[in-house]
Amino acid sequence: MMADQPAVSTPASTPASAVRSILSRAASARVTWLGAEAEAYDVSAVVIRAPKSHLPAGVRACIVEIADTAPVPAADRIRARVRLHGYAAPGGCPCSPPLQIGVTAVDLERDGRTHTLTPEELRAAQPDPFAHTEAHLLGHLAEQHPDVVERLAGLAVDDPTRVRVSPWALDRHGITLRVCGAEQVRNVHLAFPRPAESTADLQAGMQALTIQAASRRRGRRGASTRRVLADLFRSGAAADRICRPD
Repeated sequence: MMADQPAVSTPASTPASAVRSILSRAASARVTWLGAEAEAYDVSAVVIRAPKSHLPAGVRACIVEIADTAPVPAADRIRARVRLHGYAAPGGCPCSPPLQIGVTAVDLERDGRTHTLTPEELRAAQPDPFAHTEAHLLGHLAEQHPDVVERLAGLAVDDPTRVRVSPWALDRHGITLRVCGAEQVRNVHLAFPRPAESTADLQAGMQALTIQAASRRRGRRGASTRRVLADLFRSGAAADRICRPD
């Protein structure tokens, strides 16, 4: 059963900020040209222009898709998909200069929902300050500090021994864990006490979560002890005194 704790919440990053973060670290994209001669191929770089910005002659309607992939091994590593709708001039091949697209709309698919954004919303947003270092930080956490992941799992589930937990995402608002159980897979976001703006803030946020996890673990042990004593002293004043709540 999922734990009902204040640290568990939905991600606080806005869809526009999430899109900017995904675009800022994307290594490739898939472009599909629309119309009678529809075709698709991969491009290595995309430059976003406003719909009315100057574009080369011969523009065509297209959709550019970018997949956001988890940087650590996990079930179904696609965390989100971004689709840019707009107009661009077809290049000769995937190795042509960066594709310049005049964006008319943006779709973000994440957590089973689709968010549609305007070009103005996208331009007004900023990427997460850890967008470029997230992959390194999560990889380091998974490989070098599995004990920390195990402790954090105590904030996500009641019994961490019955599930497999791995770090899934990290941003200024907190860390998201992927919880794989026998019957379901879900993501649990653990929020930092306050948004992080620097590496020092990030370290403080992670430390606060591990302290909270340790405290909750001690609480579960205490509750387990009280249940054992209650079984031994099922009735009478002695049971009331020994098993009373802290």
